[in-house]
Amino acid sequence: MAKKINSIELLNSEGPILVAKKEESNYVIYDTSGKDIAILIEKDMQDFIHGDMVLVDTKNNRYRYSEFPGSMKPDLKKLDEFIGIDTTGKTY
Repeated sequence: MAKKINSIELLNSEGPILVAKKEESNYVIYDTSGKDIAILIEKDMQDFIHGDMVLVDTKNNRYRYSEFPGSMKPDLKKLDEFIGIDTTGKTY
């Protein structure tokens, strides 16, 4: 079984842009300044990663995850496992 991780860089371009930390049953999203910009439940986290949810950081930058290139994102399987999606039998 894969080791549980409690944080992951969601976006990185020469340094972390957005970081998610698992805290109890929520995911806290931090921006480049280390400020928390959102607290998401699992469904919201999935909507941000796989849907159209937009987050806004402390500098008023808007982030729609699907609009960023894969080179800025972590491995999708690791990310899905981090947010609680069962990856058994899925191809990545």
